[in-house]
Amino acid sequence: MQQAVEQALAVLPVAPAELMVSPSGGMLDDREVPPKARQGIYAAMAKSTADLLLIETRSETATERHLDEYRATFPHRSLAIEFGLESASSWISTFCVNKGAEPDRFAAAAAAAHRREIGVYANVCIGTAFLSARESVEDAVQTARWAFAHGGERVVLFPLHIKRFTLLEVLHHAGLYPRVSLWSLVECLRRLGSENSHRVEIAWYKSYYTQKSKMTFSPTTCDICLPTVLTLMDTYRQTQDFAVIEKLAAFSCACHEEWRAAIEAEPSSSLPERVLRSYEFLDDHLGVGARDELASVSRRLFVEEPFTYATWKAHDLA
Repeated sequence: MQQAVEQALAVLPVAPAELMVSPSGGMLDDREVPPKARQGIYAAMAKSTADLLLIETRSETATERHLDEYRATFPHRSLAIEFGLESASSWISTFCVNKGAEPDRFAAAAAAAHRREIGVYANVCIGTAFLSARESVEDAVQTARWAFAHGGERVVLFPLHIKRFTLLEVLHHAGLYPRVSLWSLVECLRRLGSENSHRVEIAWYKSYYTQKSKMTFSPTTCDICLPTVLTLMDTYRQTQDFAVIEKLAAFSCACHEEWRAAIEAEPSSSLPERVLRSYEFLDDHLGVGARDELASVSRRLFVEEPFTYATWKAHDLA
């Protein structure tokens, strides 16, 4: 791991103002990044002249010990952590993301980071499995607002890609998961408003892989407008100027109108029904043999932990 970071830093064409090192796994998870490897990565990062150093991890791994180590390694540097929040709805986090930690863990981790003068970024998904286009936008916007209210200084919006050998790819090929539209990203940014644009960043709105085979489908619009939309997205990423979002929101294209119709449409079934139907499909398709467990999950979905938007907004995102 350390060697890979050192090699990457050695070929950077310019000295970056911000340096983020994100290994395949949470930087503060000892199982995914062993302590010796993490210390070696920190040593490589210390050689950078970047004004800001960032790492990425999950909130449950941000223990007092790990945060102390991070700060002590760089006592006089500006530091930040990107936490994978994904959704601030505990229901969506549990049943749609399969996240191991409650959103409240983010708030606790953010407070602990702030006590050490470590900045906090919240990574938020657009296109979570099982959600309709409208639900996905609502969830991302509500999650961003929740993150700001619970210790997040910046939010990074991530529209999801469909990658090979993932559950999203299986669901997509079965007609149970559509590609994320970049218009949904635009709508999230529009709803968050000019008052937040300086602290709302975007990432992975396009594929950065040089090998096209690594990605099945990326977020898109249509072939006609995609080059222009991506250029404007690049401009927003560089400037975070809300005027760019206003231009995108007013952009005229047939695919934009199709997206508007899709986001206004009511889903044909409830979110719990869609979740259970997809679970059953995956159980059959993958041969998991978990029908007994699914009966228990069904009780949780419909009886013990029912999902409603009123509950979502009034309790989870209070």
